[in-house]
Amino acid sequence: MTHSNLKLNQVSLQTSQLPVIHREQSSQKSKKVTTSTLKKWGFLFYFFVTGFGLFWVISFLRLAGANAQSIPPTATGMAQIDIAFSEAEYYAERSISGSDQEGFSVPCTGGCAHIELTGNPDVLGKQWISGNSQQVKGGFGALASMFNGVEPTGRHPFGDEFKVVVGNVDETTGTVDFDLYYRICKPYLGCSPYGVGPFPFMSFQEGDWIFY
Repeated sequence: MTHSNLKLNQVSLQTSQLPVIHREQSSQKSKKVTTSTLKKWGFLFYFFVTGFGLFWVISFLRLAGANAQSIPPTATGMAQIDIAFSEAEYYAERSISGSDQEGFSVPCTGGCAHIELTGNPDVLGKQWISGNSQQVKGGFGALASMFNGVEPTGRHPFGDEFKVVVGNVDETTGTVDFDLYYRICKPYLGCSPYGVGPFPFMSFQEGDWIFY
């Protein structure tokens, strides 16, 4: 009998005859993979595969048990995005963003898109201001005059190779885009402000965990 002559009722397949991995798969319902799930897995994959994960683990262990006063402004930690605010917010005075030159608690006045953090007592209620809303002094040496001497406000959770900046903030959807900015450094001339960018990094929603 050829395959073309086989009828469905003549074909009998017992699940017990399948390899274990196939049997388990056949008994499970297909699950929908959401964009949010992919983003979160992609976030973890990016940091651990590129080595940032190891850096974060070391930093976390170094900071374990430290109180809020002893944590430097560029330390790596984790917090949740509580609320995303658009530029309709006129003030943002509990800032944890800024620059090496001005410090990392530069307040904003006059149209201050930002995110408010939660989930971590060290930064509870603190505000990370959008670089689209605020420019701060940056750079040092002869190259400090580049980019008019300013850079978008932000933080350095992974060191000074680049700056992590809150970009577009959509208050209606609770979506926050993060960008990366780089600088130019030359021996004996110093470094420019972080003005090379923006390079789109990742997008998050209210409730997501981020590095700060």
